[in-house]
Amino acid sequence: MTERFPAHGDFRVSVEGPLVITEITGPWNAQLLQRWVIALEPHSKQARLHGRYGGITIIHGSVLCPPDALSIMRERTQWSVQRHPYVGTAFVVAPGVEGSALTLSVFGRVFQGLCAFQVFPELPAAKAWLTEQIRRAGAAQQGDVGQGGGVQA
Repeated sequence: MTERFPAHGDFRVSVEGPLVITEITGPWNAQLLQRWVIALEPHSKQARLHGRYGGITIIHGSVLCPPDALSIMRERTQWSVQRHPYVGTAFVVAPGVEGSALTLSVFGRVFQGLCAFQVFPELPAAKAWLTEQIRRAGAAQQGDVGQGGGVQA
């Protein structure tokens, strides 16, 4: 596919056990998220070795992005929830990040009905919350309640 616009923003992906951690500097666009989706797969595969897994996105600079970028994010999440044991997403957005006040309302709609989602100002709280979501999902599997949990505010 030929990109109509150059990618804006930057990202880096790593894995810590069942957590796929993306650091992204925005504002970003759909072209950057298309590259992110491709780069994400080997990291997601590594996290899936632990069973259920989740993602943390640490946002620097700005949370602003166009609607088509949000669509790509929702499609990727839906794919992960349907095909893999993906449990939830935590965003880390410091108060000084441009658009931080919009994060829960805008991105909450992206993840609504797909998986658990929450926004935190610091990484340790995000890790603790997502680790607990993964633990609960594993326990819930014992009762066969299924995946996904909607947006948690």
